[in-house]
Amino acid sequence: MKYFLVLQFMLVIFSLAGALVKVAAEAWSRAGFWSWEVLAALAGAVGLLALYAVGWQQILKRLPLTVAYFNRGLAVFWGLAWAALLFNESLTFFNLLGTAVIFAGLTLVNRP
Repeated sequence: MKYFLVLQFMLVIFSLAGALVKVAAEAWSRAGFWSWEVLAALAGAVGLLALYAVGWQQILKRLPLTVAYFNRGLAVFWGLAWAALLFNESLTFFNLLGTAVIFAGLTLVNRP
């Protein structure tokens, strides 16, 4: 159970890195690439991805790959959550349907 929670934390970190890249893209369109906002957001994203990479390797040492990779699909869910919470984007029926299709596919592939 402990490693499952660590895995979920790693997926949150991974999805937050994607959110920081979106922040950088929005800042780039306003202020240009060399602005401190863009560079700080990109540096934060790289830092989070480095932390995720180390954590992911540790998770793979302790959980079966099928369990870890099945849960990797939750990053899609977290991405939708950040889009709604941080960027005020609306979630559409097709966003939710696509997420459900991803989970259904992962479930079918990982069935015993």
